[in-house]
Amino acid sequence: MQDLSERLSEVIKENQNLKQQISEQNIKLNKIQADARREQGVSDEEFREALDFYENANQTICYEVWGSTTLSLIFYYNSLSEFVNKYKDKQNEIKVGDEVYCLDHNYKSIVTSVEDGVAVMITNNGKWSTCNTEELHKTGKRYDIESILNGLKEGD
Repeated sequence: MQDLSERLSEVIKENQNLKQQISEQNIKLNKIQADARREQGVSDEEFREALDFYENANQTICYEVWGSTTLSLIFYYNSLSEFVNKYKDKQNEIKVGDEVYCLDHNYKSIVTSVEDGVAVMITNNGKWSTCNTEELHKTGKRYDIESILNGLKEGD
């Protein structure tokens, strides 16, 4: 019985040592990954944000953003900075329902449609306006205009 308990103690000690070594290797790996992201101009926060978006997006969205649905293929064709920049471009894309302001004008508008780089908007004074999407900046607010427009279509 003594031999068994001694052997068990040795195995437990060995297991603890292995866990410590794995932990140390993980720390080194995380440092190397962070260094690689920094070399490519990507902060850890930006990478995590893009990765979270990837993990929560459906396959169609992933294909629209990165041209693939699996991380292995995405990183085969894209660097870390491209991965993050494509995510940022998608986040900055002007969409129906976005509250925006045009650089040429001093008023807020809500986008009602986007086609060929031109947004059609309703302004804060109730008038219609158009503007190139490159000249628009999001305020961060979104309105559910699509359901209102869909309700109009159903009423036909």
